Amino acid sequence: MSADLQKVIMLPVMEMFKDVQFIRRISVYHETFAPVGKRSNSDVFCALWHEGQRGRNDEDICSTFSNYFQSVRDCSTIKIWLDNCGAQNKNYALYSTIITIIQNLGPTSIELWYFEPHHSFMSADNLHRLVNKELRTKGKVYDMYDFIGCVRSASNNQSTTRWLKPCCGDFRDWDSLISQTHLGNSRKDGRFPYLKDVVAMKFTKGSTNIEFKRSYEQLDWESVFLLKKNAKLVVPPASTAKGAEREKVQKIISKLGRIMPKNRLAFWNAMLD
Repeated sequence: MSADLQKVIMLPVMEMFKDVQFIRRISVYHETFAPVGKRSNSDVFCALWHEGQRGRNDEDICSTFSNYFQSVRDCSTIKIWLDNCGAQNKNYALYSTIITIIQNLGPTSIELWYFEPHHSFMSADNLHRLVNKELRTKGKVYDMYDFIGCVRSASNNQSTTRWLKPCCGDFRDWDSLISQTHLGNSRKDGRFPYLKDVVAMKFTKGSTNIEFKRSYEQLDWESVFLLKKNAKLVVPPASTAKGAEREKVQKIISKLGRIMPKNRLAFWNAMLD
């Protein structure tokens, strides 16, 4: 699999109307988990949400990974290719999330592999390209349901499209469980490098160690223990909805609502409740 966060989509998409250019719209996020190689015809997992629900902080991106891992919990081994974006894909909150998930829900082994910087065009990127093409073809994407339809069409209806919602427990307050003392000591004695020098991470059920490789040519995995002394490997409580800026939503309704189909206004009015 490869995973990536699509460039933020601004909703509604109605570029042919001049009024849209002067209205602040809401941000929509789309994290994609797409198969590669011989599995390229397998289902894609698409996690979708908007700024009224959550943002794109560490805990929000970790929640998309958590939802994906739960959807493939019967798989024994998962390998995911990622780009080198530290904010999204190389951080200790994500590694702590995976350690917790793998001990509680499965699968038995999860590997994260990182492309070299500036050398990453992934299957997830290809789906994003198709989604953007679908958006241009459709022209008018009024609400979240329209956007979900575009994602499904872009994947030829072969995607598991999940609209993540805080009220359903889809977002969790994932946080880093890494001890800064263990981390600092392991760097001093050379047992663990800086994340920029890591090309792969591995997590295994029954172990709380992090395995890693410093190069693609390295044959054996190195291992290090970095968790806090009293770290609890339990799934954290559900996050609450962030809530969209009320004034922004009201202006979308007042300025753009008159050129939207009436049946699309329900989505926007619900954001004010």
